[in-house]
Amino acid sequence: MEDIRIYIAEQRGETDVADGWVKSILNYGTYAAPSRSPVGKLQHANEWTGHAGQVFSLPVPGRSISVFFPLDGTLIIQTEEQEQVVPIGTMIVLSTDTPTNIRVRKMDTDERWFIFQQFTFSVTELCYQGIRIYDLPIANTPIKNCLLPVLEEENPTFQIYMGAFVGKEEYILDTDTAFNYTFAMALDGNFEVEQRLLFQGDALSLPNFRKIGAECLSATGLLLVLHF
Repeated sequence: MEDIRIYIAEQRGETDVADGWVKSILNYGTYAAPSRSPVGKLQHANEWTGHAGQVFSLPVPGRSISVFFPLDGTLIIQTEEQEQVVPIGTMIVLSTDTPTNIRVRKMDTDERWFIFQQFTFSVTELCYQGIRIYDLPIANTPIKNCLLPVLEEENPTFQIYMGAFVGKEEYILDTDTAFNYTFAMALDGNFEVEQRLLFQGDALSLPNFRKIGAECLSATGLLLVLHF
């Protein structure tokens, strides 16, 4: 029986990358700890911060699907085959059968830093290869206080939910019986998820939960849930 794991934001592994850095919830690069091993298919959960003009070169393993979305600044993500602009409010999903490197930089030339989130899943079979871009359900929608699915495919390898909350509201997510793991992260604000308190940046992994109860404890909040 696998345990519930809580990941405190201040306890993430931090690695300098030139003038920027990466904060890792799970083992990544030179950061390794027994309590930070992969969660099912989820191999990496990173937050990257770079300065204006910096280009990150990220190795992506073969037979994997990686998710990227900006937290601050518009991104340009480049593979060997294509280049994709990723503004705030969108997410890209990159599927690759062979190991590759992708380059990530900020599109604007101002002096502000840029921040983006990365999640990487291992898979045994790919339904497609390349990049797909999705609008996040929190952008330009009046729907609040619930978790909405991001991926539109039938029978996806995993599902991503995101929700914007206003006020202290509670929501229950019914999960897909095809998946066994839930990974929740408070992107903004504070939440209680399955009676565990998550401050901004904290995360939680839950094995074999069929209903996920979440309550926003802040005036506003943004919650991400991965189900796989």
